[in-house]
Amino acid sequence: MTHVEPSPPRLPARLEAAVARAVADDDAWEAVELAGDLSGSTAACIEVAGCRLASMNLTAATWPKATLTDVELVGCELSGVLFEQAAWTRVACRGCRMRGAVLSLGKLRDVSFVDCRLDDAQLRLVEGDRVRFERCSLVGADLYALRVANLAVYDCDLSAADLSQADLHGAR
Repeated sequence: MTHVEPSPPRLPARLEAAVARAVADDDAWEAVELAGDLSGSTAACIEVAGCRLASMNLTAATWPKATLTDVELVGCELSGVLFEQAAWTRVACRGCRMRGAVLSLGKLRDVSFVDCRLDDAQLRLVEGDRVRFERCSLVGADLYALRVANLAVYDCDLSAADLSQADLHGAR
């Protein structure tokens, strides 16, 4: 079986810089480089496309059913964020802190996590294709019944992680 790596986000050649100060249901962000503090924010449904989120603070934000397409998250604080039932396509997370983040029941396609802290993160019942974890801490992560084709896990700490009923067939 040939392993396929995640495709990187397709970002526009030029991103307009912006500072996010608030978020609301049904917001849509496109072709911007965002910074700011949205910790504790709530948005039932939000779309983010062709964006870079740099050093954003989303601690304990509640964004269920968020759709992220062609997005880079760089150095963001996402601890305790609720992305339950979110759909991520061509998303790259680099140097993000995601302790206790909830991505359960999400759909991940072409997603990479590099140098991230996902301790105690919940990825229960996540489905996807081409997902990569590299140099990440997944201590105590809940990966129950994870179903990801082309899963790659390199140089990660999975101590005390729950992998019960996870489908790891073909994983690297």
